[in-house]
Amino acid sequence: MIHVNNTLTAFEPTGVVGTKVLNKEAFMVFLTTALATLTYPAEGDYKGTAIISLPEAANKTVRAGAGETTTDAKDFHLREYRGAVEKFLKPACAVKHETTSLLLYFIDRYLEDSQVQADAVEFAAAKAAKVAGVEHVLVAIWAGPGAVSDRRMLVNATGGNLAFDSMDKETMVGKFKEHLACKFTAVADVVA
Repeated sequence: MIHVNNTLTAFEPTGVVGTKVLNKEAFMVFLTTALATLTYPAEGDYKGTAIISLPEAANKTVRAGAGETTTDAKDFHLREYRGAVEKFLKPACAVKHETTSLLLYFIDRYLEDSQVQADAVEFAAAKAAKVAGVEHVLVAIWAGPGAVSDRRMLVNATGGNLAFDSMDKETMVGKFKEHLACKFTAVADVVA
């Protein structure tokens, strides 16, 4: 069994930001197969988390979460996302992708995350999932190049992503330089 993070919209029919699951049944077969052999690191910065790549055939089950940044204003739209209005590419701009990866947390590690603890509804849902025997939490699905907004990058660096917690200044500066050089923008469904 798996718990899906409450901010992951990939399975929704509308309103998806980033990667969108187009064929849930087929996608879940790939996910279930991957979980059968999954082990989490017990030590280090990524303790209790895992990034796994799905087979190439899984690419057909999702839309890429990013597109190549353009200078044509018609390719973009504004919408609310996590409490702020942000700019996204329209779904038609999503790139053709060659990889699909997942970010998973072991349930105990997920319950330690400060953002999860700060969200009373999600924290209660994750605790209930653990009591029900759930061991895995699906946090993100990435298809194609990664692209996050400037705001999301700042949230990640200031406590919103456990991987940033132990980074030294040089490594974090490198991550921000990579972000600024990114030639891609996140894709999101257009909502009315």
